Formats: sequence, structure tokens, C-alpha cells
Amino acid sequence: MLHNINKIVCTILILSSLTFGCSGENNSPSNNKIASGLITVSDIGLGPNRIAFKLLTPDGNLINDAYTKVSFTHLQDKENPNNVIQHETSMYSIISNSGHNHPDGAIHSHLEKSTLYVASKIYFSKPGFWKVSLWIKSKKYPEIVEGNMFITVNEATITPEIGSRPPFTNNPTIATNPDLTQISTLKTINKNLYQFTVEEALKLSRPTIIAFSSPNFCQSMACSSVTESINEASKLNNKIIFIHVEPWNLNTAREIGKLEWTKQALAWKIPTEPWVFLINDNGNIVHKIEGPVSLEELIFIIGTL
Repeated sequence: MLHNINKIVCTILILSSLTFGCSGENNSPSNNKIASGLITVSDIGLGPNRIAFKLLTPDGNLINDAYTKVSFTHLQDKENPNNVIQHETSMYSIISNSGHNHPDGAIHSHLEKSTLYVASKIYFSKPGFWKVSLWIKSKKYPEIVEGNMFITVNEATITPEIGSRPPFTNNPTIATNPDLTQISTLKTINKNLYQFTVEEALKLSRPTIIAFSSPNFCQSMACSSVTESINEASKLNNKIIFIHVEPWNLNTAREIGKLEWTKQALAWKIPTEPWVFLINDNGNIVHKIEGPVSLEELIFIIGTL
């Protein structure tokens, strides 16, 4: 996921320079007053989408206190140049966990609290390249009132579509492997997350939440917070089945340090990690979340199941 974000950041920088370098309007904000949106999702397609991002100052500092509105404009829609989507965003606190190794082998963890801005149920009716304009109101950075980023909307998403039936997969459970350390990298393992396979859960016709995340081998620094949000949410609602699936083959990762997708991750076609899928009691995917998600947002979405 970090690789995808790096590519997106490069695209943002290039396109931002082109956009504002070619502008002839004297009343446009100077570049040192324009924020950049750092998108945290990559699998965007036609239909409803959750667009999540962070905000950066021109100096690269996170903007964590902003009230924001977003506007989406298709850059190639000559027939409908004024056809835009406008939406207010919600703010959620995200705790990211990163670390580095010391010479003695110890791992020193760093916790970073940041704000994730989320625009939910953004419906795209046309694929292509879209510009996202941001209106920003921040007490800490009052001089920054605008921002932008760019996204690509595909004909279809890589992961299963909203409204579709999910893959019937048989993930490891406590029944297949009572030693949960072999199928989970959570520090404190909640056995309730490993009671059902996806196939078993779907046959029960109960709302189900499936999280693909790996606290130990995460490539995006978002898995620990996502897994913890799932863990805490599972304690608040016993009517919903919660399932945690490690997306990487743990034997291969632990023994030779190589990351290989599990057959479950391949069946769901997740291109990054972490991912969370919410399934209603009819067995259809009604929400899907790529990247970081807070417990607050997760609880709100659960309330719609």
C-alpha cells in the first residue's frame, strides 16, 4: 500500500505543479497556501465509494484539525464540464503504529495520532481521471484554505463490488488450529475473531465483518489500528460475526521473511492491506473499507447493517 501511496503522491505533485503553474488568475492562492490531499485508498470504481485521505501542508506537516468540504470534477468530461460531486467530510482519529529495530533485536514502536478525512457514499458514474478540490478551515493553519488531489476511477474495482456476493472462503479458525498464534499475529488474541470461516458465516445469514490485516507483517502501518478497531467492535455487538484473516502466509513470512498472499486474500483479490468488508444478513457486501479505519467510523457503519 505504501508503494501505491508513493506513486499517488508523485502524481499529485506533478499535476499540482501543472495545474497551478499554468493558471493565469492573479487571485489564486499562492502555492505555500495550498494543501495536498494524501489519498489512503486505491481501489476506486463506478458506483458508491468511500474516499479517505489525510491533509498535508506545503511543508509536509499533517493538518489534523480541519473542517473540510470536497468537490469531485471529471477532468475529461467535455459534455458536462459543470457536473461535479460535492460532499462534506467526516473526521476520525487514527492511531498508526510504526517501529524500527535496535541492534540488540528489540523493536521500538512509535505511535502517531492523525486525522483521517472521509467522504462516504461518493457515487461515480463515469470512469477516468478526477480532480478533488478541497475547501479547508483550520485553526492551526488559517492561511491554508484550499487543497487538491487527483484520483483515478476505474470501470470496476479489483475487490468484490458493493452489492455482490462475497467469495465463500475457508479461512483458518480455532477448530482447524487451536494454537491461534499460528494463524494470528495479534499480541492479545481474541478467540471470538476465529470462530467461523467466511463460508460458515454466510450460511448462518447473519451480518458479518471480515478484516484482512496483519499486525506483524503489515506493509501500510495501518493494520494494527484496524485490527484493534475490529477487536474492540466485536466486544460491543454479539449479533454480528467478526472474522479476522491474516492476508500473508505466516509460515513463509516467519521462516524465510517472504510475503505471499494467502489463498483467502487471493480469492478476495485484495491489492493492498488492510481491508474490511461488511456483509448484511442477506449475504451481500454493503460496505468495504481500504486502509485505516477508526473504531468510531466502524461503529457508525455497523449501525447501518
